[in-house]
Amino acid sequence: MAQAWAGTGFGNLAIPRVGQEVIVDFLNGDPDQPIIMGRTYHHENRTPGSLPGTKTQMTIRSKTYKGSGFNELKFDDATGKEQVYIHAQKNMNTEVLNNRTTDVINNHAETIGNNQMIAVTNNQIQTVGVNQIETVGSNQIIKVGSVQVETIGLVRALTVGVAYQTTVGGIMNTSVALMQSSQIGLHKSLRVGLGYDVKVGNNVTFTVGKTKKDDTGQTAIYSAGEHLELCCGKARLVLTKDGQIFLNGTKNSFAG
Repeated sequence: MAQAWAGTGFGNLAIPRVGQEVIVDFLNGDPDQPIIMGRTYHHENRTPGSLPGTKTQMTIRSKTYKGSGFNELKFDDATGKEQVYIHAQKNMNTEVLNNRTTDVINNHAETIGNNQMIAVTNNQIQTVGVNQIETVGSNQIIKVGSVQVETIGLVRALTVGVAYQTTVGGIMNTSVALMQSSQIGLHKSLRVGLGYDVKVGNNVTFTVGKTKKDDTGQTAIYSAGEHLELCCGKARLVLTKDGQIFLNGTKNSFAG
């Protein structure tokens, strides 16, 4: 049986199947040494595509053994519609022992019906020239073994529908060059295990709608460099840095 390419352990192999029409010759004209030289189509053994509609196509199509499926490699040379088409009836495996490069000049679309797994042994670099949109229908888990660095040139917006939690095992630093604003609809709780330091370069304003309570377990110190003032309605207590104390009120009562 002649093949397009035949070598020791390599080449092309296409075994004729039942129903195919073959072209037979005989080595040196010996009828005891027939050799299949090729195959041909006829009115019952039709081509993979209908003619003349597929006249610009070159096709290599197999057929599933005792089935209706097929594997196919097709080249279409129709002007303006050139295409290379690959069809795998079930699985498709590609093995590259060194480098692989894919260049797509225009668009690239990929649809996966079930699961996808990508394993990179060393490094991975991904570059997007303009925009990137990533949508996850359910859960997303990101694990970084060592360091993660994120740099955003202009604006970042984060919207969380229900709960947001951050846990830091060691140290957390936040640096804001200009302004920081925080709005909480109901309640805010802050717990510090040891010390709590706040330093403001200029002014601080606290506005409380109803009650403000300061509870100190041992010592409370209120210190002002120039002027300390306590006001409640028409009552007023003023302490100045030169030692003067002013107490004003409609009625003064002292009990000891």
